[in-house]
Amino acid sequence: MRKLLTLSVAVSLLGLSSPSFAHVPEGLILGVWQWPTSHLPVMDGDISEWDVVPDNLWLTPFSEFNGELLHVVVAGEVGAEVNTADLNFRWTSGWNDELDRLYFVYDRFDDLWDRDAGGIGGAGGDDS
Repeated sequence: MRKLLTLSVAVSLLGLSSPSFAHVPEGLILGVWQWPTSHLPVMDGDISEWDVVPDNLWLTPFSEFNGELLHVVVAGEVGAEVNTADLNFRWTSGWNDELDRLYFVYDRFDDLWDRDAGGIGGAGGDDS
């Protein structure tokens, strides 16, 4: 009886499983900057050390994939023009092989930050 139950559970799990997709959009492969151990980025809020990363490794609102803007390919057309005077960002990642570490940086400009949560803490408790 126990073998039958184990077999039934195994068959049920296999029957209910579904494939997973790791690359959206398919075929998109992004580069990663290789940081030498002697020049690792310091996590101090000053991202000027990331200026050595080539422009083609940064993702921006104008990054393209197969001739289309990447944000359109991934999120779909939202119907609004990109206005960098309102919101602009750039994002990239780095890697150090010796320490086996990933590093990420996100540089953002936004002309409006509406935070009215009040009080201490309450992460996510505001409308920004």
